[in-house]
Amino acid sequence: MPIKGLIVDLDGSVYIGDKPISGALEALEELRSKDIKVLFLTNNATKTPQEYLEVLESMGIKASIQEILTSSVIAASYIRRVRGPSKVFVVGTKALEEVLRSHGHEVVPSNSDVVVVGLDFSFDYQKLARASREIRRGAKFLATNTDATLPLEGGVMPGAGSIVKAIEVASGVRPLVVGKPSRIAMREALTRLKLRPSEVLVVGDRPETDIKMGRRFNCLTALVLSGVAKGLTLERLPESLRPHFVVKSLAEVPKILKIARNE
Repeated sequence: MPIKGLIVDLDGSVYIGDKPISGALEALEELRSKDIKVLFLTNNATKTPQEYLEVLESMGIKASIQEILTSSVIAASYIRRVRGPSKVFVVGTKALEEVLRSHGHEVVPSNSDVVVVGLDFSFDYQKLARASREIRRGAKFLATNTDATLPLEGGVMPGAGSIVKAIEVASGVRPLVVGKPSRIAMREALTRLKLRPSEVLVVGDRPETDIKMGRRFNCLTALVLSGVAKGLTLERLPESLRPHFVVKSLAEVPKILKIARNE
Protein backbone atom coordinates (compact mmCIF):
# COMPACT_ATOMS: atom_id res chain seq x y z
CA MET A 1 0.00 0.00 0.00
CA PRO A 2 1.45 3.43 -0.92
CA ILE A 3 2.62 5.83 1.77
CA LYS A 4 0.13 8.69 2.11
CA GLY A 5 1.39 10.37 5.27
CA LEU A 6 4.38 11.03 7.52
CA ILE A 7 4.65 11.25 11.28
CA VAL A 8 7.74 13.38 11.78
CA ASP A 9 9.64 14.14 14.98
CA LEU A 10 10.77 17.75 15.56
CA ASP A 11 13.80 18.04 17.89
CA GLY A 12 16.75 16.40 16.17
CA SER A 13 14.78 15.60 13.02
CA VAL A 14 13.50 18.92 11.64
CA TYR A 15 15.73 21.19 13.69
CA ILE A 16 18.31 21.24 16.47
CA GLY A 17 18.05 24.10 18.92
CA ASP A 18 16.91 27.09 16.89
CA LYS A 19 18.43 26.00 13.58
CA PRO A 20 16.69 23.90 10.90
CA ILE A 21 18.50 20.80 9.70
CA SER A 22 19.94 21.28 6.22
CA GLY A 23 17.50 20.18 3.52
CA ALA A 24 14.54 19.67 5.88
CA LEU A 25 12.50 22.56 4.46
CA GLU A 26 13.02 21.44 0.87
CA ALA A 27 12.20 17.82 1.69
CA LEU A 28 8.95 18.77 3.40
CA GLU A 29 7.96 20.98 0.47
CA GLU A 30 8.66 18.15 -1.97
CA LEU A 31 6.58 15.73 0.08
CA ARG A 32 3.66 18.14 0.26
CA SER A 33 3.85 18.71 -3.50
CA LYS A 34 3.16 14.97 -3.86
CA ASP A 35 0.07 15.26 -1.59
CA ILE A 36 1.79 13.48 1.29
CA LYS A 37 0.17 14.41 4.60
CA VAL A 38 2.58 15.55 7.31
CA LEU A 39 2.05 15.42 11.08
CA PHE A 40 4.73 16.77 13.40
CA LEU A 41 4.70 14.69 16.59
CA THR A 42 6.94 15.76 19.47
CA ASN A 43 7.45 14.42 22.98
CA ASN A 44 8.66 17.85 24.05
CA ALA A 45 5.91 19.52 26.10
CA THR A 46 7.79 22.76 26.82
CA LYS A 47 5.93 24.69 24.10
CA THR A 48 2.30 24.95 23.04
CA PRO A 49 1.31 23.85 19.53
CA GLN A 50 1.00 27.54 18.61
CA GLU A 51 4.56 28.18 19.80
CA TYR A 52 5.84 25.22 17.79
CA LEU A 53 3.98 26.57 14.77
CA GLU A 54 5.76 29.90 15.22
CA VAL A 55 9.13 28.12 15.49
CA LEU A 56 8.52 26.27 12.23
CA GLU A 57 7.31 29.40 10.46
CA SER A 58 10.41 31.30 11.62
CA MET A 59 12.45 28.67 9.78
CA GLY A 60 10.35 29.00 6.64
CA ILE A 61 8.57 25.68 7.20
CA LYS A 62 4.86 25.80 6.38
CA ALA A 63 2.45 24.02 8.71
CA SER A 64 -0.99 24.35 10.28
CA ILE A 65 -1.88 24.05 13.96
CA GLN A 66 -3.65 20.74 13.24
CA GLU A 67 -0.38 19.33 11.90
CA ILE A 68 1.37 19.77 15.25
CA LEU A 69 0.75 17.18 17.96
CA THR A 70 2.62 17.46 21.26
CA SER A 71 2.78 15.11 24.22
CA SER A 72 1.06 17.81 26.28
CA VAL A 73 -1.95 17.75 23.94
CA ILE A 74 -1.99 13.95 24.05
CA ALA A 75 -1.90 14.05 27.86
CA ALA A 76 -4.67 16.64 28.13
CA SER A 77 -6.83 14.82 25.59
CA TYR A 78 -6.29 11.44 27.28
CA ILE A 79 -7.20 12.76 30.74
CA ARG A 80 -10.33 14.44 29.36
CA ARG A 81 -11.40 11.27 27.53
CA VAL A 82 -10.79 8.88 30.44
CA ARG A 83 -11.57 10.99 33.51
CA GLY A 84 -13.31 14.12 32.25
CA PRO A 85 -12.24 17.60 33.42
CA SER A 86 -9.74 17.00 36.23
CA LYS A 87 -7.65 18.70 38.88
CA VAL A 88 -4.02 18.40 37.77
CA PHE A 89 -0.74 18.94 39.60
CA VAL A 90 1.89 19.85 37.02
CA VAL A 91 5.63 19.37 36.97
CA GLY A 92 6.51 21.17 33.76
CA THR A 93 6.45 24.49 31.98
CA LYS A 94 3.74 27.15 31.70
CA ALA A 95 3.07 25.80 28.20
CA LEU A 96 2.09 22.41 29.62
CA GLU A 97 -0.23 24.12 32.09
CA GLU A 98 -1.76 26.21 29.30
CA VAL A 99 -2.52 23.16 27.18
CA LEU A 100 -4.11 21.35 30.12
CA ARG A 101 -6.31 24.34 30.90
CA SER A 102 -7.33 24.63 27.24
CA HIS A 103 -8.78 21.12 27.52
CA GLY A 104 -10.89 22.03 30.54
CA HIS A 105 -8.59 20.89 33.33
CA GLU A 106 -7.76 22.87 36.49
CA VAL A 107 -4.12 23.22 37.48
CA VAL A 108 -3.91 22.92 41.28
CA PRO A 109 -1.12 23.03 43.91
CA SER A 110 -2.49 20.07 45.88
CA ASN A 111 -5.38 17.60 46.20
CA SER A 112 -5.07 16.68 42.53
CA ASP A 113 -6.68 13.87 40.56
CA VAL A 114 -3.70 13.54 38.22
CA VAL A 115 0.00 14.43 38.40
CA VAL A 116 1.35 15.30 34.94
CA VAL A 117 5.14 15.38 34.56
CA GLY A 118 7.11 16.79 31.65
CA LEU A 119 10.40 18.57 31.12
CA ASP A 120 10.72 21.26 33.81
CA PHE A 121 13.67 23.66 33.68
CA SER A 122 13.04 24.76 37.28
CA PHE A 123 12.61 21.28 38.78
CA ASP A 124 13.83 21.10 42.38
CA TYR A 125 13.50 19.12 45.59
CA GLN A 126 10.28 20.87 46.58
CA LYS A 127 8.56 19.90 43.34
CA LEU A 128 9.85 16.36 43.74
CA ALA A 129 8.44 16.17 47.26
CA ARG A 130 5.07 17.67 46.33
CA ALA A 131 4.61 15.51 43.25
CA SER A 132 5.50 12.29 45.07
CA ARG A 133 3.17 13.25 47.94
CA GLU A 134 0.26 13.78 45.53
CA ILE A 135 0.88 10.40 43.91
CA ARG A 136 1.21 8.61 47.25
CA ARG A 137 -2.16 9.98 48.33
CA GLY A 138 -3.80 8.52 45.22
CA ALA A 139 -3.36 10.89 42.26
CA LYS A 140 -2.79 9.19 38.89
CA PHE A 141 0.84 9.54 37.73
CA LEU A 142 1.08 10.49 34.05
CA ALA A 143 4.28 11.30 32.14
CA THR A 144 4.34 13.24 28.89
CA ASN A 145 7.43 11.22 27.93
CA THR A 146 10.49 9.50 29.32
CA ASP A 147 13.11 10.79 26.85
CA ALA A 148 16.45 10.69 28.64
CA THR A 149 17.91 13.61 26.69
CA LEU A 150 17.04 16.57 24.50
CA PRO A 151 19.34 17.33 21.54
CA LEU A 152 20.98 20.74 21.32
CA GLU A 153 23.65 22.16 19.06
CA GLY A 154 26.93 20.64 20.18
CA GLY A 155 25.43 18.13 22.60
CA VAL A 156 22.44 17.13 24.68
CA MET A 157 20.70 18.20 27.89
CA PRO A 158 18.73 16.10 30.39
CA GLY A 159 15.24 15.26 29.16
CA ALA A 160 11.91 14.75 30.90
CA GLY A 161 12.80 11.12 31.59
CA SER A 162 15.30 12.09 34.27
CA ILE A 163 12.62 14.04 36.13
CA VAL A 164 9.99 11.32 35.67
CA LYS A 165 12.41 8.71 37.06
CA ALA A 166 13.13 10.82 40.16
CA ILE A 167 9.41 11.11 40.91
CA GLU A 168 8.90 7.41 40.21
CA VAL A 169 11.60 6.50 42.72
CA ALA A 170 10.28 8.95 45.32
CA SER A 171 6.63 7.89 44.96
CA GLY A 172 7.14 4.17 44.41
CA VAL A 173 4.71 4.33 41.45
CA ARG A 174 5.41 3.81 37.75
CA PRO A 175 3.81 6.40 35.46
CA LEU A 176 1.51 5.97 32.51
CA VAL A 177 3.53 7.37 29.59
CA VAL A 178 1.34 9.00 26.92
CA GLY A 179 4.01 10.30 24.52
CA LYS A 180 6.02 8.26 22.02
CA PRO A 181 6.31 5.26 21.85
CA SER A 182 2.93 4.69 23.50
CA ARG A 183 -0.10 3.33 21.68
CA ILE A 184 -1.96 6.36 23.02
CA ALA A 185 0.31 8.70 21.05
CA MET A 186 0.17 6.64 17.87
CA ARG A 187 -3.61 6.35 17.88
CA GLU A 188 -3.92 10.11 18.36
CA ALA A 189 -1.54 10.68 15.44
CA LEU A 190 -3.36 8.28 13.12
CA THR A 191 -6.67 9.92 14.01
CA ARG A 192 -5.24 13.32 13.07
CA LEU A 193 -3.92 11.98 9.75
CA LYS A 194 -7.06 9.91 9.05
CA LEU A 195 -4.82 7.15 7.72
CA ARG A 196 -4.15 3.49 8.43
CA PRO A 197 -0.76 2.39 9.83
CA SER A 198 0.19 0.77 6.52
CA GLU A 199 -0.15 4.16 4.84
CA VAL A 200 2.25 5.94 7.21
CA LEU A 201 6.02 6.41 7.44
CA VAL A 202 7.32 7.30 10.92
CA VAL A 203 10.46 9.46 10.88
CA GLY A 204 12.59 10.34 13.91
CA ASP A 205 15.99 10.27 15.57
CA ARG A 206 15.22 7.96 18.51
CA PRO A 207 14.96 4.18 18.08
CA GLU A 208 13.39 3.82 21.55
CA THR A 209 10.55 6.24 20.80
CA ASP A 210 9.99 7.00 17.10
CA ILE A 211 11.02 3.64 15.65
CA LYS A 212 9.52 1.56 18.45
CA MET A 213 6.17 3.34 18.09
CA GLY A 214 6.10 2.85 14.33
CA ARG A 215 7.02 -0.81 14.51
CA ARG A 216 4.35 -1.46 17.15
CA PHE A 217 1.76 -0.53 14.54
CA ASN A 218 3.57 -2.13 11.57
CA CYS A 219 4.32 1.24 9.97
CA LEU A 220 7.38 1.80 7.83
CA THR A 221 10.04 3.60 9.87
CA ALA A 222 13.03 5.80 9.07
CA LEU A 223 15.78 6.71 11.51
CA VAL A 224 17.53 10.02 10.85
CA LEU A 225 21.09 10.39 12.10
CA SER A 226 20.84 14.16 12.55
CA GLY A 227 19.88 13.99 16.25
CA VAL A 228 20.62 11.72 19.20
CA ALA A 229 21.05 8.62 17.00
CA LYS A 230 24.28 10.01 15.54
CA GLY A 231 27.03 7.45 16.14
CA LEU A 232 24.58 4.74 17.26
CA THR A 233 25.57 1.11 16.61
CA LEU A 234 22.44 -0.08 14.84
CA GLU A 235 23.49 -3.75 14.77
CA ARG A 236 23.10 -3.91 18.54
CA LEU A 237 19.50 -2.77 18.51
CA PRO A 238 16.78 -5.35 19.21
CA GLU A 239 14.37 -6.09 16.37
CA SER A 240 11.63 -3.90 17.88
CA LEU A 241 13.90 -0.82 17.61
CA ARG A 242 15.43 -1.44 14.20
CA PRO A 243 14.30 1.00 11.50
CA HIS A 244 13.37 -0.07 8.00
CA PHE A 245 15.48 2.79 6.63
CA VAL A 246 18.44 4.75 7.97
CA VAL A 247 19.21 8.17 6.45
CA LYS A 248 21.52 11.02 7.30
CA SER A 249 18.67 13.50 7.63
CA LEU A 250 15.11 14.39 6.70
CA ALA A 251 16.46 15.65 3.37
CA GLU A 252 16.73 12.01 2.20
CA VAL A 253 13.17 10.99 3.12
CA PRO A 254 11.66 11.73 -0.32
CA LYS A 255 13.99 9.02 -1.69
CA ILE A 256 12.45 6.53 0.77
CA LEU A 257 9.00 7.22 -0.59
CA LYS A 258 10.23 6.56 -4.10
CA ILE A 259 11.59 3.20 -2.92
CA ALA A 260 8.36 2.40 -1.06
CA ARG A 261 6.35 3.25 -4.17
CA ASN A 262 8.73 1.37 -6.48
CA GLU A 263 9.28 4.55 -8.50
